[in-house]
Amino acid sequence: MLNVFVISSDKRVERLIAHFQPFFKTKIRQAADFDQGLKEVFENRPSMVFIQSTIDSVSGETVARHIKSLLGSESPKIIFMDETPGGEKKGASWCDDSLVISDSAQQFQANFATLVARYHP
Repeated sequence: MLNVFVISSDKRVERLIAHFQPFFKTKIRQAADFDQGLKEVFENRPSMVFIQSTIDSVSGETVARHIKSLLGSESPKIIFMDETPGGEKKGASWCDDSLVISDSAQQFQANFATLVARYHP
C-alpha cells in the first residue's frame, strides 16, 4: 500500500496534499520541521518521503542521508523538493528522484501525480 510522507513547511505543499488526499486510501502525512519528520519516518516507515531542500537553514540533504544511512535497503523512496529547476542535481547522490515546487499549482499537481505513478502505478 502506498504511504506518502512529506517534510515541508511550504504552503504550496499543504495545498497539494489537500488536493490529492481524497485519491489516497491512506492519509498523506506532513511535518513542517525535520525533527518531527525524522521521527515520523522511523516510526511509520512510509513508501515515499518528499523532503524540502531546506527548512530553517537545515539541509534536506542531511536529513535524507541520515534516513538512507540508518534504514539502508529498508529506506523509502526519497524525493528531493526544490523551488528552482536544477536542484535535482544537488541531491542526485542521496535521493531517488526530484520534484520542483512550481509556482503553478496545476503544474505542481501534474508533476506530483506523474512522479507517484512512476513508483506506484
